[in-house]
Amino acid sequence: MKKKSIKGLAAATAVIMCLAITSCEIYSAVKAATTFYQCEVHKKDGSIVSGRIGGMRSSNFYANTKTVSIKTATSREKISANDVQYLVLWDKDYPTVKNTLMYVEFEKEGRKGKKCYNKRWMYVEGAGDNLIILGSGSYYQITPKGDLIISYVNTDGIQYYLSRNSNMPMYFANSNRTKKSMRKMWAEKLKDDPSLVNKITNKEIEVWDFKTIADEYNPK
Repeated sequence: MKKKSIKGLAAATAVIMCLAITSCEIYSAVKAATTFYQCEVHKKDGSIVSGRIGGMRSSNFYANTKTVSIKTATSREKISANDVQYLVLWDKDYPTVKNTLMYVEFEKEGRKGKKCYNKRWMYVEGAGDNLIILGSGSYYQITPKGDLIISYVNTDGIQYYLSRNSNMPMYFANSNRTKKSMRKMWAEKLKDDPSLVNKITNKEIEVWDFKTIADEYNPK
């Protein structure tokens, strides 16, 4: 299994497509990570800030980060998360392996079924013309070979959200689910695309292959 609003979401999608453990312990699939990450911040005003983030204190990029501190060639800039359309992280030795994060407002069910809203950084797992799938954890790291890993609370797993037609992302599953339950979930969520549902049900497409699912989703 791969472990791994919104104004401006549609615009960002077009660019992205081109480009003994206890239950309260946070763990990662890979421990090794680089100290600094190369970073490209695409702001909502159309400007781009390039440089690097991280440092000796921590190379973790936390999901609740409110300010992105990026060291450019000439200075250090602090950018409000609310001003970021999306950002791209990569390891300097693997510049072709790019990882995209977005700071989004999302909807989830709170106590007694009451809807609540929050904002956090999420990893773009898949982005197509009609569907975006995002993964959310406690924090993010880049491995020495450039891949992004999501660290998370064991009981929660990686939280997955989907957005259609640039609507606010809504929670739909976590990484603790079985393949059987995921097939059933996809059959319900994607029922307006029977062809894609059949491919998932018949195991032609892996239930965790979010990139392919987002690419192929074409509601009738």
